[in-house]
Amino acid sequence: LEGEKQDQIRRAEAAEAEITRLRLQLAQKDQEIQDLTIRPQPIHLDPIEPQAIFPDQVTAQQQGNVIIHALNNYDNSTVAYNPIVTNGIVRFEGAFQKYSDFSYKIGIADSSVVFGSKKDPADNEYDGKTVCYQNNGCITHMNNKEIAGNALIEDGQTVALEVNMTSSPRTLTFFINGQQQPISVCNIPPSIRFWINLCVQNQTFTLTRFERINSPSRTGVQNSKVMQWGQNWEPVVTTNKLFVGGISPQTTSADIGRLFEEVGQVESANVVTTNQGISRGFGYVTMSSVEAAQRAIQVLNGRTLNGRNIEVRFYTERKKRGNWRGKGTKQFGSLHQNFNFNNSDSDD
Repeated sequence: LEGEKQDQIRRAEAAEAEITRLRLQLAQKDQEIQDLTIRPQPIHLDPIEPQAIFPDQVTAQQQGNVIIHALNNYDNSTVAYNPIVTNGIVRFEGAFQKYSDFSYKIGIADSSVVFGSKKDPADNEYDGKTVCYQNNGCITHMNNKEIAGNALIEDGQTVALEVNMTSSPRTLTFFINGQQQPISVCNIPPSIRFWINLCVQNQTFTLTRFERINSPSRTGVQNSKVMQWGQNWEPVVTTNKLFVGGISPQTTSADIGRLFEEVGQVESANVVTTNQGISRGFGYVTMSSVEAAQRAIQVLNGRTLNGRNIEVRFYTERKKRGNWRGKGTKQFGSLHQNFNFNNSDSDD
């Protein structure tokens, strides 16, 4: 009876949390609808004369509006641009070339930042003082936590950063080929510089626009999320797959499948076993949606199943340990294809 009472309390708490989440989601959707009001195209008011700031004379050079990485090294070269931006709405736009399997980045920094020679803007000494938009589509700010959701930056595409220093709060918005990206940043510092980063021979960045405009280009976009400067960002959840730990030896895949069906539709449920068929004490459940997975965590984390309190959390994929480029080698993905999870007791 005591266990049933605790389960009822957990369900009530989960239901209350779900109602709060839905209210916040509805408020965000209402704001998106308001933002979708057709706005006039921004008028280009005042081109800004860029002044590139090179941390050294060996990692990159300038030819007109083009920054070119040196041919004889693979060192980071982070080039910031004057003037410092403190007011108005300013757009900084350009295109990268020659990816060559090495990343490039673009972003803003607090105006107090001075990039050293061969430094990456994501280095610890700049933690919390920069925002980096990487060519893999992720943005970072503190502790190198990558927030996915924006488009990749491909060779030759225009990537634009637009800061609105007149709005409250001040904002940073990203664009790829003129299309606004869903992840943006608010509460940016009152004084910033734009910067770009190259790290491989002959990579280039061509600056095509640096100007003030009369009104923001920002509008409402689907699945938008605003990150706050100065806060420790948590990755945006985009998976409906769950890790389930603390499973008792007698619990089967069918058992966890039935349990998770209490909170939503289950696509698959598997207990990981050894080659001899013995449970390894954990498993994976794939729900029908991210929302259903979140609901499962709220309701089922800590639930007793066959005498054990189970742990339920989002599945996280282990980062790859580098690129294998030798002849005859192959870059492998997850070892757990088709629910053959017998190789690891971690999330991946």
